[in-house]
Amino acid sequence: MSQSFYIFLFAAIISCIPCFLDHRETLKNLIESNGQTKFKHGLRLFLLWIIPISFLIATILSEVESETAASVSNRTILGVSNQLAQAQMQINLQSNDLKIVKTEYGDATNALAEATRINAENTRRTIKTEDRLKFIQLLKNVTNKGEVGVFITDGCGDETTKYAQNIRDMIVAAGFDSGKHCGVQTGPLLSGIYICVHSQDTQPPFSGPIQKALYAIGISTTGQYLADVPPKTVRIYVFPK
Repeated sequence: MSQSFYIFLFAAIISCIPCFLDHRETLKNLIESNGQTKFKHGLRLFLLWIIPISFLIATILSEVESETAASVSNRTILGVSNQLAQAQMQINLQSNDLKIVKTEYGDATNALAEATRINAENTRRTIKTEDRLKFIQLLKNVTNKGEVGVFITDGCGDETTKYAQNIRDMIVAAGFDSGKHCGVQTGPLLSGIYICVHSQDTQPPFSGPIQKALYAIGISTTGQYLADVPPKTVRIYVFPK
């Protein structure tokens, strides 16, 4: 019960005191009278009690209505709280699902990277013995054989390094000067194989036959003029596939 209910209930009881004080006299007159006088005393008795009784009933009904509204409000709040709890549960479930998806995506990415690495290992570029002999044979009649450097880029990987070394060994076997090992440069990692000379005017006569001999054994190269290449020399740059 609210505090206001007790205040109105007290007021209703207080309003009944004058009725109690006048009730006995009015009731006595009602019993002893007759005719029109009896009606007047009955009406007086009715009016004497109707106001405090109505006030008391209204006070009780208002409190009942207030408690009903409060109960409905509490049920509404409880319902909303339950909906919020269910929504939070759904969010937690979806968060867990997202974590699982992220984990599976990471595993799939790692598996793809490993498969790519294995595939690269299984598809290493090699030079067959018959191709090596064919290359040497195609260049045996070239005169004035000069310097042909073979270069790789720092960080190119094991596959490119070994393939470049095989090319260098084949060039040396064909009678060209290619140093003791492959040269290493820094810079961007391109793809493929480039055969470079300083300029058109300074390119050595054996640059063309080397490029053709490489093509004959299945090694495609891109010809390019490059100022960093010393005149009358050839440089072959081997990049990853």
